[in-house]
Amino acid sequence: MLFKVMSDLDSINDYFQFLEQNRAAFLAAHGWGGAQCDSVGQDGSARRYFRLTRDNDSAILMEALPDGHPHATWGHRLGDFIMIGNALASKGFHTPALLAQDVQKGYLLLSDMGDVSFKKAVAQELLDETTAYRMATQTLIHLHDDMAGEALPSVPYYYDSHVHKGMRRVVEWFLPAFMHQSFDESAVAEFISAWGEIERGLAPCPQGLLHIDFHFENLMFIEGGADARQKTGLLDFQGAMMGPLAYDLVNLLEDARVSVPQQIQREMIDLYCAVMSAEEKALFLAWYRILGTQFHCRVMGQFVKLAYESGKMHYLAHIPRLQAYIASALDDPLLLPLKAWFVRYDIDLSQDFAYDLNQIKAFVAKDAF
Repeated sequence: MLFKVMSDLDSINDYFQFLEQNRAAFLAAHGWGGAQCDSVGQDGSARRYFRLTRDNDSAILMEALPDGHPHATWGHRLGDFIMIGNALASKGFHTPALLAQDVQKGYLLLSDMGDVSFKKAVAQELLDETTAYRMATQTLIHLHDDMAGEALPSVPYYYDSHVHKGMRRVVEWFLPAFMHQSFDESAVAEFISAWGEIERGLAPCPQGLLHIDFHFENLMFIEGGADARQKTGLLDFQGAMMGPLAYDLVNLLEDARVSVPQQIQREMIDLYCAVMSAEEKALFLAWYRILGTQFHCRVMGQFVKLAYESGKMHYLAHIPRLQAYIASALDDPLLLPLKAWFVRYDIDLSQDFAYDLNQIKAFVAKDAF
């Protein structure tokens, strides 16, 4: 039986169990009372989605924590989704249209962009894999170029965010589960210090607006669109931040959920960097490796955290891929301080991740991030 710690996530899950009455009232108030309401999943956050259907019409209901809830932080607030969605739509990007809202109770009613993600479009052979990644990369280039200098109030900075801080989760969550031992705050401090040494050795990475969660399951295939931008429906952009542009591309090409062929990775990096000078591309690739490895460190620990705290065990299937990403990256001389940290603590990521979440209670710090 999975050990489930008592945490703030319990109150979130309890909250969602009592929403049926609120949901029905919201739908009735906006003309969707009595519509068929089918769950279309829940992601790794405190959000749920439902497809509403009646006759030949459909819409999507987003159900989330109200914006006044203490856990409705940046990346989880409905007001952020509305603000960023409007900004993207004003630049010609395909985002869900807002049909109705009640952010104080946790509801948005959105236009339905269908159920064919880029992942599904490739699986159903509506797009070949290379074409799909090319469309996604072209859309990302437009996103970074067209949103440059766009003033979005309150958008956080990547290096001040929970996303950047989350790289410590490899030490605080994954390694206790992987090695069945505790890692104290000094180990975390040394890990962060190694990253500081790495980053100080480089010129700054070009900055801009980041989607933050740019991968095939958040990109919807819109048939009939005039160009890559209009064929690519954007979802899950409410966590957007200002930060180093290489982050979004590595999120796409070193996806935690799927292995992208090396040839496609090389082609898309070349496409993204096509207008850069040799020096600019070399700097971009250095930051691509740094940000990618930080991303994998965060996600690896986050997957263990999600399994441990809220029973989302399916994420653990992706951990071997993340281990391989990091093990490969440690061969890059750029990451020598990080490799030295792994060697110092005798960590061998080539080993299988054999987990027993019941046992890690003793090894995960109570204040682990």
